[in-house]
Amino acid sequence: MPGTIFRRATEFDFDTIVFNNIELVRETEGIDLDKSIVIKGAKSALCDSNKGFYLIAEVDDQPAGQLMITREWSDWRYKTFRWIQSLPEYRRSGIFSGLY
Repeated sequence: MPGTIFRRATEFDFDTIVFNNIELVRETEGIDLDKSIVIKGAKSALCDSNKGFYLIAEVDDQPAGQLMITREWSDWRYKTFRWIQSLPEYRRSGIFSGLY
């Protein structure tokens, strides 16, 4: 998608991450999350990269989607896996492919 950039999230993306997390779960699961818990979780992840990290997509300087990447150690495979925890908002636009 022209005008799209992909970058690692910073503390300046906090409000966007919280909003997107709440809306994603509302859309996909039909659940209204407790915003105070989402705030704590997003803040914790942004402050401690061992918990994971967020990637942000922007189209024309506006947030267009995000992914959260977490790590999981597999003892029976003897390696670390990365898991995609959140998906972007824009559907069929190439945002997910770019973030991935």
